[in-house]
This record gives sequence, structure tokens and C-alpha cells, in this order.
Amino acid sequence: MSLIEAYALTKIYRGGVRALDNLDLYYERLGSAVIFIGSNGAGKTTLFRILSGQLLPTSGVARVLGLDVVRDFRALARRIAYLPQDIRPPLYNLTPEDYVVTYLLMRGYSYGDARRRAGEILDLMELKSVARSPVSGLSGGMAKRAMLAMVLSAEDAEVFFLDEPLPGLDIRSRMIFWGFVRDSCREKRSFLISSHYLEEVPLIADHVVVISRGSKVVEGPPHELIRRVVGGYRSKVVIKGVNSKMLDRLRMMIDPSSKIVGVGDTAVIYESSPGSALDAALELGLKAEVAPLGLDDVILVLGVG
Repeated sequence: MSLIEAYALTKIYRGGVRALDNLDLYYERLGSAVIFIGSNGAGKTTLFRILSGQLLPTSGVARVLGLDVVRDFRALARRIAYLPQDIRPPLYNLTPEDYVVTYLLMRGYSYGDARRRAGEILDLMELKSVARSPVSGLSGGMAKRAMLAMVLSAEDAEVFFLDEPLPGLDIRSRMIFWGFVRDSCREKRSFLISSHYLEEVPLIADHVVVISRGSKVVEGPPHELIRRVVGGYRSKVVIKGVNSKMLDRLRMMIDPSSKIVGVGDTAVIYESSPGSALDAALELGLKAEVAPLGLDDVILVLGVG
């Protein structure tokens, strides 16, 4: 039994917008954190909605835990939990405890078990002090944590689909969340997560999938992916405040084997032999820094950001 499978998966919305385009995907190992990265509009949300049985594909086949996401939807729904992107509390007079308990009751928990689990997860997410306070009185970040706690409370779920769960969370909350993910993976629960917080992904992900324009571009363990895509370069120099004329001058001054990626007024230069880019920036009076290579560089080098 594999964690996820997709074959020629395609979704075309009304008006001809092709959100997924013959996407193939296979990942077997249960108890894994699989992170999906890519630009806004790449198709990640559409993919998650199809894999969680909430959206019908136009064509193709998808399975989660060996279950067909269309034909076996009811059986699949009992084994997964799903956090939508930009989730907001629909009723602001309810409390975090209300949300968690109600969610678990809907999943078939007894009232006593739902109350017990609510206490555990709200304590873990550091919401115990506001567990019985209306969500309307909480900050945006705390309200987001309450919604995340609600979904993570599902001990019966074998696979969690979390679509951009991190925006609005502070660094401490993100660390607690990632710790929960790793602990749950050791208990053979699996996570499919989309995220733009790429600097944190290599510390937690077992597998990374890069999506662009509805298709899979590349996938693999995070450090292997960085090595495979960016490994030909030994260093990265980030230069701020660059206009088109300065960019042309930089190209003439650096080693020709280097790669320059321009994003707004920032130039990111990847060098096989470190030194020339930083020297060129200083000569032109520009602000520059040497930065470590990471998953964001996979996106920039591939040109799918």
C-alpha cells in the first residue's frame, strides 16, 4: 500500500483553466512528511482537494492509502484530516475548545474522548489559557492556531492534508507544529503539506515535490534535491538594489560560469568559484551578502517561482 499515487491527473476548471496537467506522482512510505512547494497558482491546492476527495478530477486516477479518491471517497474520508488554505473560524462566538470538541464529535468520538483530546491538543498548541475564550477576542495568529489544533486533534486520521498551515504563526508556534509532525510520523501518521516557508522544510521533510503549472517538475529528499538542482554551484551571493543597467554590468564582471537570477531589484548569483560576484557588488557600491543554498534556490534555478 502506497501513501499517494496519481496517474495522468488533470483538472480543467470552467473557462478552460488547466490547474493540473497530466500529473504523475507516486510515494510509498507511510509515516512521512511530504512537502509540496511551488509558486501561487501552481496547482497545489487543487491537487490537495482532489487527493482528499473534495474535488473531482477531469481525468486521471488518484489513490491515497490504496483507496481511489473518487470511488472510495467515504472510506478515505474516515482515514484523513484536511486543513484548507486560509481557514478562518466560521463562528467567532465559539471557543477553541468548542471547535476541537465539535470537530471530534463529527468524526465519531465520544464526548468524553473529545474533551480529553481537546485538552491535550490545546495544551500542546499553547492555547490552554484561552481554550474557553471566544475566538472573536483572539489575535489572528491565535485563531489560526485554534483551527490548526482542531484538525491536528484527529488521532484517528492516518493522513493529514495541510494546505499552507503556517502563515500567521510565529516562530515558536511553527516549531511546536513541526515537532508535532515529526512525533506523529514516528507513530506512522503521514502529512502532505504545502508551504512557502522553505527554509524550515529541509529540517522536517522526508520528501519534497516541486509543482509548477499543474505538473510535477522534480521531487526527492530535500538535501538530495538541493544537491541535484543547485549542486553545481558552490556559493550564492544576494545583491540588493539592482536595476537593469547594474545587472548588465554584473554579468560582465563575474565569472561566465555563474548563473544570475533577477527578482525585482534583487540579483541572486550562483557561483561555481566563489569570489567574483561579491567583489563585483562591492566595486559597484551595492549591498551584498553570501547566503547558504536551500530549497528556495531549487525554485529560482529551475525558474518555477
